[in-house]
Amino acid sequence: MSTPSSSPHTTTSASRPVEVLHLVPGPDRHGVTRHALDLLGRPALADHSVRRVVEDGPAATTDDTTALLEAAVVDAAEAGRGEDARAPHVHLHLTDHLLAPTAGECAEIFVALAARHPVSLTLHDLPQPADGPGRYERRRAAYARMAEASRGVVVASDHERALLTTALAEEGRAAPPIVVVPLPLDPPDPRGPVSPAGPRSLAVFGWLYPGKGHADALEALATLGGDAADVGLVALGEVSPGHEDEAHTLRRRAHELGRTVTVTGHLPDDAVRDALRTAWIPVAPHRHVSASGSIGSWLAAGRRPLVPTGTYVDEIESRCPGASFRYGPGTDHPDLAAAARAALADPSLTWLDPGARLTPDGDGAAAALARAVEDWAVTSTTVPTTRTTGPAPPILDGDTP
Repeated sequence: MSTPSSSPHTTTSASRPVEVLHLVPGPDRHGVTRHALDLLGRPALADHSVRRVVEDGPAATTDDTTALLEAAVVDAAEAGRGEDARAPHVHLHLTDHLLAPTAGECAEIFVALAARHPVSLTLHDLPQPADGPGRYERRRAAYARMAEASRGVVVASDHERALLTTALAEEGRAAPPIVVVPLPLDPPDPRGPVSPAGPRSLAVFGWLYPGKGHADALEALATLGGDAADVGLVALGEVSPGHEDEAHTLRRRAHELGRTVTVTGHLPDDAVRDALRTAWIPVAPHRHVSASGSIGSWLAAGRRPLVPTGTYVDEIESRCPGASFRYGPGTDHPDLAAAARAALADPSLTWLDPGARLTPDGDGAAAALARAVEDWAVTSTTVPTTRTTGPAPPILDGDTP
């Protein structure tokens, strides 16, 4: 289930090599997994070891998953340990459901790992009130517990750092070092605008699930009459597992509104760029986004997506002026319907200007991640790495490893 990389350790200013091991859970098509593997394939991280774990989903029990992670760490240490090398510093790339069915179980697994090894984290999908009552509190408690047990945490935006800081404070947990490494933005496609394909539509890219913004886009279409009465909605991507009813709900609502909804299903990697470039109106309408790979994909295709104002979108705008077509308070377009109306009238508004510069690129993001993790690795207190025959001892809710 785990495969080693060819580089067993990295060197830093320390007198001895510091082995850094990245554990990457999840299937190849998951955004968190893809993001981690992309960065780990960059030059700045070439000397770090990589192990894939629980690629087919969480194991049957938390003890089983904990044992799988432990085995990956021990195997990597035994494969890479030189005569004078240290035991590995472990860095885990994570959103809660990649390791366990619930956030609480995910925290149990991580804290058990952190009790045995120096561990840091890249956390995605930070809990926020928009998760809903109950779910937010459960995820907040779990993320705060994992963060406190770590040597450091990487997040993808200042907004996510604020969310994690809030979670730690509200849970009464001690805050570790928190470093922001923005999601990388590939250089925009240099080919310039192309003609759109198919009937006129608003296009949303990525997994289809409640809260992604597809429903908001459909409701915006309801207010577009006149010469926009033919505009439909296209979901560029597949339905997220567990949310199969969402596509049916969208189609029922579209029928009520006299509109059309098309769900493309999975798009192979080599088809994504052309699909984004030939979309009529690119939209990323998630109202509570804290970091977004789909926005980055639109930008890489040379598009300027319609996005609601918010902290994360403002961060992108500050790094990449003019990269997004913002709507909402403080803009020229009070809502998505107004922005869509303007874009339909002038599609050039949905294309990046020639020479637009997007930052950071993948190599820059990988270098920032390497600096953070290597700093934590140097300062980690190394604990012996030994193979065990049973699950890790239980970690009680108030314990600090």
